[in-house]
Amino acid sequence: MVDRSQMINTLTSLLDEKYSLLLELKSLTWQQSQAITESNVDLVNELVEKKQVIIDKINVLDSKFDEIFSAVKKQSGIESIAQLRSDDAKELLPLKSAVEKVVDLINQLKTLEQENQNKAKRLLNALGDGLRRIRDGRKLNSAYNPGPLQYPSYFIDKKK
Repeated sequence: MVDRSQMINTLTSLLDEKYSLLLELKSLTWQQSQAITESNVDLVNELVEKKQVIIDKINVLDSKFDEIFSAVKKQSGIESIAQLRSDDAKELLPLKSAVEKVVDLINQLKTLEQENQNKAKRLLNALGDGLRRIRDGRKLNSAYNPGPLQYPSYFIDKKK
């Protein structure tokens, strides 16, 4: 059986790894914000794909974390982390600190993502307006400038 302090160290290292992935995600989110501002849709799509790869890695880490954390709770005979005794708290300080760092960074990312979502909506509305103007312009053009008239073709037989 794995020692509880080893499991807590593993949890802390998983959180540190998650933190570094979240920093990468934050960097890509800033780049995405710039791409949206510049109306560079291709770059936005590329960044979304890169972000998805990182999110998938984070999901794997979260699954491992949940599995180990459940084992710690079971081994300690508790339902939640709040039920730990005060002598256990010293052992959990690095874990608590790592959780706080991750939560803080997640909140920053959430704010950035919300800003990007608002910018993207404005960009899509602007693109939609542009497409509507083009479509309306085509309708007007076809109404005032119909295509060339087509005359029926007749076959004239020159043989007699």
